[in-house]
Amino acid sequence: MLLELMAAFAAGLGAAGLVLMANFMTGGRLPRWSMPVAAGGAMIGMAISSEMTWAARTADGLPEGVAVAETVSASVWYRPWTYVWPQA
Repeated sequence: MLLELMAAFAAGLGAAGLVLMANFMTGGRLPRWSMPVAAGGAMIGMAISSEMTWAARTADGLPEGVAVAETVSASVWYRPWTYVWPQA
């Protein structure tokens, strides 16, 4: 969990850095809110990606002889991306 938190912070810093570089290259023409929006979007994207790949990563890390008993595919309203890519 700590590594996922650090990855989300790194994604936010990376996106903010890219917007900062783009702002510098355009001569400061980007709006002031673009950097926090990019950082927040990258963090949310990282959280969604981590959540959607959790089951596969956990199943791959199981020791030999241990099997996954059941997987449930669910689409719920409070996670609208699950209608496009159902969570396994």
